[in-house]
Parts: sequence; C-alpha cells; structure tokens
Amino acid sequence: MARISVRRRRRQVRLPGQLFAEVLLAGLLLAGLAIYWPSGPPGEQAAATANVVGAAPGIFVDELAGRGVTAPGQIVPAFVPSAPPLQLLIPSINIHPRVESVGVDRNGAMAVPYYYFDVAWYKAGPTPGDPGDAVIDGHAGYPDQPLVFGRLSSLRDGAKIIVVLADGSQRTFVVTSVRSWPVRSHPTGLFQPDGPPRLSLITCSGDFNDKTKTYADRLVVEATYFGAD
Repeated sequence: MARISVRRRRRQVRLPGQLFAEVLLAGLLLAGLAIYWPSGPPGEQAAATANVVGAAPGIFVDELAGRGVTAPGQIVPAFVPSAPPLQLLIPSINIHPRVESVGVDRNGAMAVPYYYFDVAWYKAGPTPGDPGDAVIDGHAGYPDQPLVFGRLSSLRDGAKIIVVLADGSQRTFVVTSVRSWPVRSHPTGLFQPDGPPRLSLITCSGDFNDKTKTYADRLVVEATYFGAD
C-alpha cells in the first residue's frame, strides 16, 4: 500500500521578508486549524489519550454524527484503506495539491499538513469514496497571504472535487454546502464512519485576530459522492 510520509523533504522557496511571517503562520495553523477530541478520534484513542495536554476549541467525539459517547470496552474498528488518496483536484479554483496522510497531534487534534501547500487526509477515517465521511484539511494562510485552501470559500454548490487514489483511480464529489462554523460547532455527520460516501474539506475562516494570529471560525465544504473513474 502506497503511503505518503509527512516528513519527506523538498526545497521550499521563500520570498524576501516572509521568513518571520512563516514562523508566525506555523503557530497559527497548528493551533488554529486543529479539531480536538478529548480522547482522540475513532481508531486512534489510545495514541492520543496519553498525550493530551490541553483542550483546543473544536469538535468532541461524543458529538460526532450524534452517536453518543463510546460505551466502556467498545472497540471501534480502524479503517484499512486499500488505496490512500494522493492528490486533490478542484478545477473551479485551480488547485491540485498533494495529499498527506495524518492522524492526531499530541493534543488529540487532527493533524494539519506538514507542508503549507499540501492538504491532509485523516487516515483513521474512510478513504474518499468509501462509506462514511472522508475528511481533508488544509491551511488557509493569512488574509493577505493565502495558502492552499485560501480560496476555498469561493466554491459554489455543484462544483466538482476529484480525489486521486494511489491505485490511479479517481473519486469525484459534488459540492452541496459551503459554510463557516464557530470553532465549537460543526455540521451533522462530520467524521461519520459509515453511511453514504461523502467528503468534507476544512480550513480556517472568519474574522482574523491579528494579535493572537487566529481565526474565529472554521470553513467546512461538504460534498456528496458522484462516482469513480
């Protein structure tokens, strides 16, 4: 099974005067975009629980898909993708980033992409096109320095999103909702492990606090499954 290492190295081109901004941006993205579970998302609770050091605002596991708190001793089966996603294509906004496979960070939050212009797929959830809600997050950047998902809010209902998998197949989705949510709210079904195939893209949005370098909201793009090529 092909995998993408989030620690691979590649040359980064930095424009003059942007080094300081990148340092601040890294802190912003790691703290601001993360989605928090007190005991980790399904399939990764054990790894996250020992490392929780605080609570970032976000989505709690007992809220996901309205399923309630996992019963004591209940085992949540891990997803085993046959072909993980390698690339995301959104023709209407002309982006085609690589996809990293991520789990959770030491705070129990969904990790963000290692490289600013990559996106990240939550590998403990469904593969795009399989039953359930596949989740991909990406960096929005500063208001005047947009990154890979900086123009995600310009998507419209009906826009196509294509995910290229490691086996060469393509899974196509159609946008049904583009909406900003306060950091403590989320759409129904986000991270749902079963049901009709769907895709959720997440990034930062809303008012930007220049002092704390954080955004007030999260943008969630929801898309339904259209088919495979």
